[in-house]
Amino acid sequence: MKKRKYLFISLSVIILVSYIVVIYISKRLNSSIMKYATVEAKRLTTSVINTSISEIIDKGYIHSDIFTLSKNDNGEIEMIDFDPRHVNELLKLISQTIQKKLIDLEMGKVKNFDISDGLKGKNFPHQRYGVVCETSSGSIFGNSLFANTGPIIPVKLTFIGEVLTSIHTQIKSYGMNNAYLEVNVEVSITERLVVPIATEDLVIKKKVPIAMKVIEGKIPIYYNGSIEKNSQDYSLPIE
Repeated sequence: MKKRKYLFISLSVIILVSYIVVIYISKRLNSSIMKYATVEAKRLTTSVINTSISEIIDKGYIHSDIFTLSKNDNGEIEMIDFDPRHVNELLKLISQTIQKKLIDLEMGKVKNFDISDGLKGKNFPHQRYGVVCETSSGSIFGNSLFANTGPIIPVKLTFIGEVLTSIHTQIKSYGMNNAYLEVNVEVSITERLVVPIATEDLVIKKKVPIAMKVIEGKIPIYYNGSIEKNSQDYSLPIE
């Protein structure tokens, strides 16, 4: 009777300890993988956004007539406004270019992208779609000695939702009688990180300058040295 009781207690302790160890390893593994996947997702998405906008700039699609400046009788800058047609055309072109690159990545067409072998999923050929990051299970120990040891764990990146783009323009006082104009495109993309034991959505935002120049004219004192104007968001589903 005592042996059975001792055996029962021993088994209970072993099961409890095993459960605690599994939970601990799972949490460490999940945290480590998600940190790695988040860094890779941001790096990859930023590269896609920068490349897309650079291609559009190089092709000469961005013109100064997308915005207009209004001045008062004293030559002071009163207002900045957008040409709706030109802005919509530009945002549509940027969104379509980014969307196409993301869809190519989803379909596994990675030859035209400057990415590492670890993002091409070579160790997991059965993964037909999506970007696959690879990280070693040894990274859960948080020690550089084990960082590249252990089985390889796949982390799948998929792009969901939509590509959101908008134009952000700001004019600041620059010197005595000049102002500095900066035009940026802000892009927002939602990604889903899928690992063997968890799923997490990540929103990545990137602001890229597309035009910068010094213009003649002062900014009135009541604007506090800066005038800003933002366009409406342009939305394009990722499908």
